[in-house]
This record gives sequence, structure tokens and C-alpha cells, in this order.
Amino acid sequence: MSNLGKFMLGIAIAASLGSAVFGFLIATKKSEYSKQLASAEVALKAAPAPITYTANYKLNQREPAETINKYNKEIKSTQENLISTKKQLDEKETALTASQVKVSQLTESETRAKDEAQKAKADLEAANTASAAVNEKLKAIEASLQGQDPGQLIADLSKIKEDLKINQDQLKTSEFENKTLVSEVQRLRQLEENRDQKKAPPDLTAKVVAINKPWNFVVLDAGTDKQLVEGIELMVYRGNQFIGKVRTVNVDNKTAVADVLSDWTKVQIQVGDRVLF
Repeated sequence: MSNLGKFMLGIAIAASLGSAVFGFLIATKKSEYSKQLASAEVALKAAPAPITYTANYKLNQREPAETINKYNKEIKSTQENLISTKKQLDEKETALTASQVKVSQLTESETRAKDEAQKAKADLEAANTASAAVNEKLKAIEASLQGQDPGQLIADLSKIKEDLKINQDQLKTSEFENKTLVSEVQRLRQLEENRDQKKAPPDLTAKVVAINKPWNFVVLDAGTDKQLVEGIELMVYRGNQFIGKVRTVNVDNKTAVADVLSDWTKVQIQVGDRVLF
């Protein structure tokens, strides 16, 4: 055999081997796919589906894909129905909750109405009792009148009340006037005591409001309203410095005239200087 014949024979053998191997691989894959399809059909037949699986992929190459797609459509439809049903249930639950709230409110209103009715009944019974008591008192008053005119009695009573009010007002006025007189008497007694003892209240404080240099006297902003009287010697200060003395000679209600005591005063007194007892 020539070399060319040997080469061609080798190629033919290699091709045969390749075809055998390729066929073996295809047969193996086909067997695996057949097993997978068979397993899928077994699983579909065992599944608790509403439609029983009775197909055979060996008789119908579109199986089990057709059945699975059919089931998927039914499952999707079922899911959509479930979503719709759940939405309806939620709406009904919301409506039920609202109804329960209204029922609760109505129950509370009914309870309040019953309580108010019971209170009104009790008030009515109390009013009837009070009315009966008033009627009894009226009967007793009518019996005590012994035929006298109630209108005239009421008029007389009103007159007595008016007279009593006038007397009370006069009494209050008299009491006020008496207190005023007592206060004035006490004030005058205190002023007389201050004159006798040549003193003024320890807390007396005043200011120089005017000066008459030719006649050597000053005017103070304090008088009998502060229990100041004539003949009282007072000390004059400027700040904390003692600068002299004055003696009151004429005192009215709000002011006093005081002579400057030259022996005690070495500095000219000025308006605004403080005067203390």
C-alpha cells in the first residue's frame, strides 16, 4: 500500500473514531436530558396541584414545559386574586375598625346620657322636696299672719330695713368721725408733749428749702405732720458733716420756720442741707 493510501486510511479511521466519540457524547447528553425531563414529570405528577399532570414528554416534546407554563399562569392568576382578596380584606378590616370605634362612641354617649338622666331625675326629686318644704313654710307663715295683709307687712318690713340701713350708715359715719377725732386728739397730745419736753421724733428728717440771710432764718419742709413743734433745736448736716443748729419758731402743717443758731453755725447753711433731731 502506498503512502497516500495509508494516509487516507488513517484519516478515515480517525474520522470514524471522532464520529463514534461524538455520537457517544450526544447519546450521553440525551440520556441526561431524558432523565431530567422524567424527574420533572415525576415531580409534577407528585405535586398537590389543582390540575393533575398526566402528560408524557416522550409522546409530546412540548411537555412538561407546556404544563409548567400553564401552572405558572394559574399561579400568577391565583397570586393576583390573593392580592385583590387581601386588599378587600384590608378594606373590610378598616371599615370594621371604624364601625367598632363608632359603636364605642355610641356606647359612651349612651352611658353619659343615662348618667345625665339619672342626675336630672335626682335634681327633680330634690327640687320637689324643696318645693314641698317651701309650701309648708308658706302655710305656716299664712297661719302666723292671722288674716293680716301680707303686702302691708312686706311694706312695713321694707321700711324697717331702710331705716335700719340709714341708722347703720349713720353709725358708720359716727364711728369714722370718732376715729378721726381720736386720732386728731392723739396727734395734738403728742405735739403738746413734744412742746413740753422740747423734743421731736427720733426719726425726724427734713431739708432746708429756703434761706433768709438778712433775718438769719431758714424754712424746712417738715411741720406738725411729722410731729415737729416750736422751740425744738435741730442739727444741720451737709452730707455726713455737721455744720450747725437751728431752732423752730413757727410751725404749720407742712413747713417750719427756724432761726439759725449763730453760736453753733460756722458754715453758711444752704438749700438742700439735711436737718435731724
